[in-house]
Amino acid sequence: MSDKLTTNLTNYTPKGELGELLAKAKAHNHFDTQLQPLLVVQFKDIRLCLIEGNVVTFIASNASAAFRANKQLPKLLEIVKQVDGLSTIEKVVVKLNNSQT
Repeated sequence: MSDKLTTNLTNYTPKGELGELLAKAKAHNHFDTQLQPLLVVQFKDIRLCLIEGNVVTFIASNASAAFRANKQLPKLLEIVKQVDGLSTIEKVVVKLNNSQT
């Protein structure tokens, strides 16, 4: 007989490094959810990838989207600063997702 106990993982808060990683992931998803509606059409093919210190890194789904975003970094930074909790960001980086090629 197998164990059929189910756990609601939304309220699961492990301690240590795993707990920190889960907290970062939740914050990341929260910021990306707030950012996506603010991104204008030319930025729709980029997603939030990493927030580290005062730098936000986006990942582009294709080379064209990465090129367009890299040509408009000040505008993208302005959009990022509109999100509550990201107003202290000083730099935006856009990278190409090479795993999809």
